[in-house]
Amino acid sequence: MKKQYLLLLVLLSLSTGLFAQTPSTNVQQPAGSGQGAEAVNGKWTVGVSAAAALNVHESGLAYMKNYSYIPQLGVSYGVDVRYQPFKWLWLRTGIYRTPKNYVLNQADTIYFNNSPLEIARGELARNMYLNVPFMADLSIGKKVRYHLFLGGYVGYWYGGSRMGSAMPLMLASGSAIYDEHYAFDKRCDNRFEAGLNYGLGLSIPCFSHFGIDVNMLWYYGLTDMQKNTTRQHIPHYNTTFLLQAGITYTL
Repeated sequence: MKKQYLLLLVLLSLSTGLFAQTPSTNVQQPAGSGQGAEAVNGKWTVGVSAAAALNVHESGLAYMKNYSYIPQLGVSYGVDVRYQPFKWLWLRTGIYRTPKNYVLNQADTIYFNNSPLEIARGELARNMYLNVPFMADLSIGKKVRYHLFLGGYVGYWYGGSRMGSAMPLMLASGSAIYDEHYAFDKRCDNRFEAGLNYGLGLSIPCFSHFGIDVNMLWYYGLTDMQKNTTRQHIPHYNTTFLLQAGITYTL
């Protein structure tokens, strides 16, 4: 419940801050006067990027004491659009395909001829999301600029699959391998996602209008992957770290 209150507060703050910015057209400056840190720039930038995405799945395991969630790597990519109302501020959004994968691992100990035998098996959950961030980008620097990102995001869980092994009880050599698409159930699956995102980055101009971005971003999910339909409901959340690189073009 605390996550839902935090999400509502962040979304309200973001909407208030964005609408408080009055879009300005090109402002005529007197000859010889420079644009200070408070001057309106009015620049638009578009970019494409790819990222290594490490997803950490958070959930209680209740009675499943031999189970654990293992983070998984994936590749994220997308496009973004930025508007610069001030020299030190960009407003950013875009759309990104982001994998939020994890492994549910089970480790058991069985005894064969009075000798302990460790058996581990797991299921790889591959979950694909479309994420749309809304960020304030605060920057400093001259040629190379350093960035601090603060904001939130919304997302849509559009596809997934499950791969693993189903091992018969007490039979280590008879496992069955499966790899299948995940069938969504609208009664229990929550395909909408929202949360916070922030990070650090730097941008380097290369040629006329072109530049290179390198960013580290953290997407902290505040919405449960599953709907609360039972008294024993256990929430499932995703936290995703991205190491991102991209190319930008300033219009």
